[in-house]
Amino acid sequence: MVRGFYIKTKKIFWILFLFLVFYSCKVHFLSDTPNNIIENDNELERIALVLLNISNADGHYSISIVNSKIVETAKKNDDNESVTVHENDFVCFILDKHKNIIDTLLILQPLHPRFEYPEDNNTIGSRVIEHKTGDVLLKFSYSSAMKYLRIEKVEENNNLKLLDILEIPLIQ
Repeated sequence: MVRGFYIKTKKIFWILFLFLVFYSCKVHFLSDTPNNIIENDNELERIALVLLNISNADGHYSISIVNSKIVETAKKNDDNESVTVHENDFVCFILDKHKNIIDTLLILQPLHPRFEYPEDNNTIGSRVIEHKTGDVLLKFSYSSAMKYLRIEKVEENNNLKLLDILEIPLIQ
C-alpha cells in the first residue's frame, strides 16, 4: 500500500513537472513572437552616418559630404563622450533649420594622426604626420530637426575658426 502511494505520488510529481516545463517554454516562445518584436521596434534608435572628406591646401580647408544615411539600430550610440579639445581638432555643431545648435561632435586630429612605435631604448615614440586630405565618418543620434553641420577648427589658445556650414542630405 505504501509502495502504491509512492508510485502515484511520483507520477503526479512528474506530470506537474512536465506541465510546468511545457508552460514556461510556451510563455518564453510567445514572448519572442513577431508581434512582440514589432512592439519592441519602438525602442530602435535612428543613427545618422555622414562621411566627410576634408582637404587642406596651404591652410585653406575644403569639406564636403561624400555620403550620408540614416539607419535604425537597437545598439545605443555613445554621443556623450567627454574629451578635451586640442589644436587641429575639429568641432562639428549639428544645427536645426534656424541654425541653432542641437548637438556637438568632436573630430580628433582628422588631418594630423599620431602614430606610436617602439623605440630601441624600450620606450614608445610617437610622430604626427600631416595629411593633405582625409575621410572622417561621423555617427550621431539623429532627429528630424537636424538640418546643417557647422564645422570649425580648433586653433591656438582653443579659438575656433569657421571652416564650413553644410546641409545634411540624409537618405533613409
